[in-house]
Amino acid sequence: MYARSSLRAKSVAARAALTLYRAYEPLGGFEHWEAAQEVIQVGLQDDLHICMQTGASRSVPVVVRREKHTDLLVLEQTSLLFARRAKQSGG
Repeated sequence: MYARSSLRAKSVAARAALTLYRAYEPLGGFEHWEAAQEVIQVGLQDDLHICMQTGASRSVPVVVRREKHTDLLVLEQTSLLFARRAKQSGG
C-alpha cells in the first residue's frame, strides 16, 4: 500500500501513528482520542468514519509551515511534497 510504504520510517511521529493505527485495527477506539471526542461533541461524528477510511486517497495534506502574518497552517499535498523533496535531493 502506498501510504504504508511512504510512512514506514520517515519520522518518530509517523512510526507512532502507524503503531496506533495497527493497535486499533479494525478502525475504532474513538473514545480514547481527545480530538475525536471534540468532533463528536460538535455533532460531526460521521466525519470520523470518513476520515478513518484507508485506501480512499492517493494523497493527503501535510502541514509544511505556518503563515507568518496570519498564523494559519500551510498544507501541501503529499504527492507534491515527496516530488519536491526528491527533486531537491537529486532523485
